[in-house]
Amino acid sequence: MSQRSKSIPRTAQDFTVIRSKSPVEFIAPAPLNLNVARKASHASPSSAAAEIDATPSISRHSSITSSIKNKRGSDSSNSPSETTVARVSALSLSHLQKSQLTLPAHLQKLNAVSQTWERRFFVLSEDAKIYMYHDDADPNSSPIAILPVEGYVPTTGLDTPQTLTLNVFGECAVADGSLAMVQWTLQFPDEASKFLWVQSISRVLDERGSTKLELLMERTLSADSNVKNRGAGHYVAPEHTTLSRSRSLGTKNLPQSFSSPSSFVSNFSSSVGFENRAALMHQRYQEYMSSQKEIQKKMMSPEAIKQRQKVAAEIAAEHKRLAREHAEWEILQQKKALLAKADSMRNALGI
Repeated sequence: MSQRSKSIPRTAQDFTVIRSKSPVEFIAPAPLNLNVARKASHASPSSAAAEIDATPSISRHSSITSSIKNKRGSDSSNSPSETTVARVSALSLSHLQKSQLTLPAHLQKLNAVSQTWERRFFVLSEDAKIYMYHDDADPNSSPIAILPVEGYVPTTGLDTPQTLTLNVFGECAVADGSLAMVQWTLQFPDEASKFLWVQSISRVLDERGSTKLELLMERTLSADSNVKNRGAGHYVAPEHTTLSRSRSLGTKNLPQSFSSPSSFVSNFSSSVGFENRAALMHQRYQEYMSSQKEIQKKMMSPEAIKQRQKVAAEIAAEHKRLAREHAEWEILQQKKALLAKADSMRNALGI
């Protein structure tokens, strides 16, 4: 036997020994590589040499080892500090404005500790997140805080008019590193600004919800398709696997749910009905989204904006009238108190 034929691995053990002699740290080969080695053990030396190749596994192991070293900080070129700087620069105001800017504005935020209003610069992004900055003067500034918006509720119990304030809430990381529900109370300069923000928040939340619904329906329809393929006598691997294979099934290998014709018809009918319900739900959701877009388009028309501004002016005038009447009422009460005091003094003096 030649020296070349001795170096060719013929069994899984020989294959493991060759792998262990590589300059890379030994890791047990994946099941696919072992299957290839077993297949080669029953073949001729020439076919084994043609089918076994340890280079892809070693290359994959090298890339995995390199990525682990980089994550642990062993590589001097990718230090944790540089990674942190890159992450912060990606959240800068200029980067946000270039990538997914939706709605920027200077608003007043209620400090949860001091219960005072603070002027901050806020940006609502397309992924339903509100970024808070000290100001918009420095384009390279990093956000003070980021709130992933889950919803909003009307504000009550504040000294400011309730029509100009709004509570937005979401789950985010707090000081101790845990996740908690956080609420921001924002104050808007006028009714039109508040309306614009409410509509924008509703839109990005609807779009995020539609994306999740479409992804769920896609996975559901894919799973339903796999069920029907099993009923037809074929097995299709789920979409999350790396290999896709199909093999015929005999009568003995049929799943238990399809062991009889009646159960097969029942399962097939239920899967078809589920697909129809999913399609109907998707159609209704698309109709709802189109109607919401039409409503938003009408509400953002110049006539609707003028009408809202008119209503806001009337509300402001009503607030001023009520404040004026309240001040006049207080003056009248003070006059009555002075007259009553004067009467009591005259009675005491016997005048």
